[in-house]
Amino acid sequence: MPAFSQPASLAQTINAMRPKFVAQTAERLDRFEVLRDRLETEGSQTAILDELRIGAHKMSGLAAMLGWPDLGDLAGKVEVAIEKAAGGGVQPDQSCLIEVLDDLLGEMAYIVG
Repeated sequence: MPAFSQPASLAQTINAMRPKFVAQTAERLDRFEVLRDRLETEGSQTAILDELRIGAHKMSGLAAMLGWPDLGDLAGKVEVAIEKAAGGGVQPDQSCLIEVLDDLLGEMAYIVG
C-alpha cells in the first residue's frame, strides 16, 4: 500500500497563507487609497463603489481566518455600507463611508507594517 503524506495542519496552512495575504493587502491598500481620494473628489460613482465593495468582500472573511479580526470587521463594514445603499437604490452617505474606509485603510497599513 503506498504511503500518503499527512496533510499540513490547519495552523501550518494558515501560516503559509499569511505572507501572500499581506502582499495582497499592500497592493489593495495602494488601490483603496486611490479609490478613497476619487470618492472624495468625484463622489459615489458606481465603478468606485463596486471596486471597493468587491475588494472589501475578498478581504473580510480571509482576514479574520488568518488572525486579523479587526481588519475583517472593518472590511465587512465597508462592504455592508455600500450594499445597504445599493439595495435601497441610494448612494451611501459619503462622509460615513469615507470614515469607515479611513478606519479600514489605517488597519490595512498596520497589517502591512
